[in-house]
Amino acid sequence: MVRLDRMTLFFFQISSNMDVAIQSSDKSVTDVTDLAARHQALQTDFIKNENRVNSAREASRSANGKASSANDVLYGLNNEFKNVSMALKSKSDVIGNGKDLAVDLQKRANELANSASNKLASISDVEKELEETERRLLSLSQELGSLNCEMMVHLQILEDKSNYFRTCSPPASWEPTQTCVCRDGISEPECQPKTA
Repeated sequence: MVRLDRMTLFFFQISSNMDVAIQSSDKSVTDVTDLAARHQALQTDFIKNENRVNSAREASRSANGKASSANDVLYGLNNEFKNVSMALKSKSDVIGNGKDLAVDLQKRANELANSASNKLASISDVEKELEETERRLLSLSQELGSLNCEMMVHLQILEDKSNYFRTCSPPASWEPTQTCVCRDGISEPECQPKTA
């Protein structure tokens, strides 16, 4: 009778330990699933931001090209203005028309100068936005690495628990075999065997 009571108590302990183990494993699976979803969302944001950065770079290159072309045209118009002014001095019979042409050229030169200044200001804004986006991408990359490290720690714990309960070791309780930490800037955990 005493032996039967001991057996009953032993099986009750096994059942209780198994229930605790199952609950713990279920929580680990849920944690890993949540981390995986967050990992996927961050990867999507990372890709979107990368695309925006590429578009911004392309826009910056295009704007630089247009500004360079505008400066070339402005330089040419200034040369034309100088040539017309010199011609006016030597040809008094065409002073009226020459002055009108010179004024028109000067007006066009001023308009192009203003346009070039506006484009250069736009390029500056694009470059600032590009720098901010790159800082955001770096931050997301670091967060992604941290999440990846945490996921690896959870997966290691889940694997250890699975191996422990597969060998049916109760009535002892599961203890982690190693201690893992995630450090900033490192995507994989640093693990040390746990001393008794």
